[in-house]
Amino acid sequence: EQLNIGLDARFLNNRLGFAFDWYKKTTKDWLITAPIVATAGTGAPVINGGDVENSGIEYSVNWNDKVGEDFTYNLGLNITFTKNKLRKTNELSNIEDYRKSIGQPTSAIFGWQSQGLFGKDVAIAGHPFQSFGNYQVGDIAYADLNNDGMVDNNDQTCIGQSFPKTTLGVDVTLNYKGFGLYILGTATTGVTQMLTSTYYWNKGLDGYSVLAKERYHPVNNPTGTQPRLTTTSGVNNYRNSTFWTKNGSFFRLKNVELSYTLNNNSKKGIGKNYKFFVRGANLFVLSGIKELDPEQMLAGISNYPVYRTITGGVSINF
Repeated sequence: EQLNIGLDARFLNNRLGFAFDWYKKTTKDWLITAPIVATAGTGAPVINGGDVENSGIEYSVNWNDKVGEDFTYNLGLNITFTKNKLRKTNELSNIEDYRKSIGQPTSAIFGWQSQGLFGKDVAIAGHPFQSFGNYQVGDIAYADLNNDGMVDNNDQTCIGQSFPKTTLGVDVTLNYKGFGLYILGTATTGVTQMLTSTYYWNKGLDGYSVLAKERYHPVNNPTGTQPRLTTTSGVNNYRNSTFWTKNGSFFRLKNVELSYTLNNNSKKGIGKNYKFFVRGANLFVLSGIKELDPEQMLAGISNYPVYRTITGGVSINF
């Protein structure tokens, strides 16, 4: 079921224009596994029982005008805000509220709440037992949310969401006597990035990034911010938790073009006009994540790296 309300308008001799769209979409009865225990070697049946609700706003505004006879400009802004909620699924009803996925976004990330590092932030003596394998000073301590004296899978809760709530774009075009400047910037907010690539997870044979120098040791590096180094799989430390979450919001200067257009008024030679330009792509990113690209966290680690490019050229309009 989907409802859309939209409005497009232009004012002031078409100098000001905007578009507004609101939508609400409910998807019902998608297939889920029935919430029953499998018996006699037969798996639980698949039934129609899942509901998801999506809603959002898309808004854009544009202003174009001229100053004098030679200077023209155009300013544009667009914003998209999305909200998503899981309304019904095969989740058990008798679990703690903090564990429930119903009511959360479908992009919700579940994990454990970090209390810091044993020996630096939390005393290991007297702390609830953690059931994820061997742990010691320098390992991550987790909160016992249900206060049963043990940290296990029943202490997971929502620690973020992988899909952004808001995306934004801004573009500027300036023209003066043949000179042109175009700027495009994009931004994303309301998204959680998990620092779970091999750049951050220095375990086994993967301890190669500069963050390995920041491992905590009570004697050799008491101010360290990272878990102790280990040649094992580090099952206690290397799992989803707030220790590895980071605000994934960013602003990227995506494209910039500076150009000059020369008109061929003499009608001689080839082409009506010639455009000389310099273009830059991905010139810089503003983000709380400094080590890797906040939009593509695996770029340069296990995927193709993100490049900053600058190109120049000439185009001819015949």
